[in-house]
Amino acid sequence: MRRELGRARCARFATEHERVGILSRWIWIAGVALLSACDGDAPPPEAQPRAPVAKPAAPSEKALATAKLVEGMVAAVRADESPAAVAVKFDLRSRPEIGKPLTIHLVFIPQISGTALSSTFVCEQGLMVPAGQAPAEFASVEAGAGYTYDLSVVPDSNGVHYVSAIVQLQAPGQPRIQTFSVPVVVGSPPMG
Repeated sequence: MRRELGRARCARFATEHERVGILSRWIWIAGVALLSACDGDAPPPEAQPRAPVAKPAAPSEKALATAKLVEGMVAAVRADESPAAVAVKFDLRSRPEIGKPLTIHLVFIPQISGTALSSTFVCEQGLMVPAGQAPAEFASVEAGAGYTYDLSVVPDSNGVHYVSAIVQLQAPGQPRIQTFSVPVVVGSPPMG
């Protein structure tokens, strides 16, 4: 019985060994075929001319100044999905409290240059814009530059309230109008 088991094991080993041998021969044949397909007349890699490597452009002074200006700020939410002509960032200057004026520091960043950029502001219930607050207006705006504006609002109730900034960029072709939302949380944030 032991002998029969030994012979069976040997036969199984021989069969597996033959399979591995056949497989390794095919791999060897495929490798030889691939190597023979290579162009033997090609110069060594160090002799081939290399394409010049483009170095990334250093950020412009304007881009660096804008990046520093908006550091730590939050992006206002756009109301539409069209390509942005202007980016808007904001920061609250203090913690919102009922009845106390709150300054919202805004930075408008045109993505294309234009002859003028303006923004009017609309508050929903829970926030008020004091009488006499002028709209944001800038002449001859450059793409990538940051234009600052401080908006004053007065919260009159707790909750999450929104200021809508309706931004118009006068650019070649036609004016581009976009709406952005700035959330203002007054009191404790709502749960759940």
